[in-house]
Amino acid sequence: MGESGGFAVTETEDSNVLHVPLNAPVKSGTKGKVRAAFSERQMNALVQRFAVQRYLTPAEMRDLAEMIGLSYKQVRGFVEVARSYEQQNNLMHTFLNTWNLLCL
Repeated sequence: MGESGGFAVTETEDSNVLHVPLNAPVKSGTKGKVRAAFSERQMNALVQRFAVQRYLTPAEMRDLAEMIGLSYKQVRGFVEVARSYEQQNNLMHTFLNTWNLLCL
């Protein structure tokens, strides 16, 4: 097990998993929630499903969550963030392409 900045990386059968210690310092004014680390298998399943289908119904998110061992909220959060990043990335590419055309 390796230590990295207060976080422990443990090797399991599936992959490396980042664990946040329970006694990690919490900023004042925060709820003190600990962010869950997805396993490599879970991330692969989420990314593959998102690549095929950008918008999932609540029932599809529940089914996916159950299949990969996550909660509905975790899957919904991943899909929302992935769509947001994709939209920001698309806007940046559009801007850069327009800029390049103007500079010709």
